[in-house]
Amino acid sequence: MVFSHIMERLLTIFIFFTSIFHLHAQSDSLEITIDSIEPIQVGDVEFIDPIEIWPEFPGGKDSLRNFIDQNNKWQVGNETIVGKVYVAFVVEIDGSISNIEIMRGLHATCDKEAKRIISLMPNWKPGKQMGITVRTRMIIPITFDGMK
Repeated sequence: MVFSHIMERLLTIFIFFTSIFHLHAQSDSLEITIDSIEPIQVGDVEFIDPIEIWPEFPGGKDSLRNFIDQNNKWQVGNETIVGKVYVAFVVEIDGSISNIEIMRGLHATCDKEAKRIISLMPNWKPGKQMGITVRTRMIIPITFDGMK
């Protein structure tokens, strides 16, 4: 099962690269030209997958975690809620955030707070594919521990 999944992924990658590159021999040099990069359409959002260089939050992963913790204003009501909200969003080519959506929610108040936190984010360093800055879809978890 695992072997067939790995072979399937390798075949997909091989087909991807062979379909976008045309190699042209010119005298004693080899020129690689990009024929096209086919984006994937999800709803009204187009993005490239797989991506070579993923977008980066300013300051890296630790700064991202600190940003989420500092901006999380969710308060415990009468319920004890523990878990994660998975939030998808797009990092645009200018680094801005768009198309925020809950992929797997936890509770209406947690879901709303997770979307609010993502909407407050500063611009990211955008992703790149073959040296070209591209829109990239990201999914990150935001933890709610019921103890705030």
